[in-house]
Amino acid sequence: CSYLWDVPISYRTLDANNWKDSNTWLLRNQKNIQIPRGQGVDWIKVNNDYMGYYAVNYDEDVWNIFASMMQNDAQRSKFTPSDRANLIADAFKLAAAAQLNYSIPFEFAKSLRKETHAVPWEIGYYALENIRLLLASSPTSSAL
Repeated sequence: CSYLWDVPISYRTLDANNWKDSNTWLLRNQKNIQIPRGQGVDWIKVNNDYMGYYAVNYDEDVWNIFASMMQNDAQRSKFTPSDRANLIADAFKLAAAAQLNYSIPFEFAKSLRKETHAVPWEIGYYALENIRLLLASSPTSSAL
């Protein structure tokens, strides 16, 4: 027996330094949705404030934009602490599922050097700890 649900999708854009929050639905009969990018919008951040129970996989170019923003003091503040945690969590989850190259989440991990909020740090710590545990249990762990 399988169950399907309609899923609310929240997303956020930044246009001329003004945030715009919007919502749409992924209906139970849909496998994906297209969110139109408005004029002057460089990117769309999906799952505002990490409220939805789903991971979002962006195009590699968008992942790289987000990773660069997270490493830049002025740009990082454009994301809420929950959004920063969400990006870190999704990047590591998708890499673990072989849906994203690990180079992307490791770029996000670099941003933790300048992170001052506990929520992104907690997410980053547990993601890196999971990798450490996997490596420690590998046959070559004595070489680490």
